[in-house]
Amino acid sequence: QVIGGFIVWILPDKNNVLGTIFIDPTYQDQGVGARAWQFIEATYPDTKSWRLETPGWAVKNHYFYEQKCGFAKVKEEVSPELGTSYFYEKVMGE
Repeated sequence: QVIGGFIVWILPDKNNVLGTIFIDPTYQDQGVGARAWQFIEATYPDTKSWRLETPGWAVKNHYFYEQKCGFAKVKEEVSPELGTSYFYEKVMGE
């Protein structure tokens, strides 16, 4: 049974991008997202860093990426059309 998924971009320089992790709301807050992130890290052990962008309104995302996955907020951009976007990075091996 599929309950979610993720999109990653694996780049030649090994500074990879997490596009998204999505989990069916029925299965959220049960550790599934954290296990998905652990799987991603284990699947791409040569990664130097992971980067991602998430919208300001997605408050649960900010907590998840910072507290559960070890990302650090590195930048924010404000767009009149799109609102605030937050950019995160996780340098591996630190």
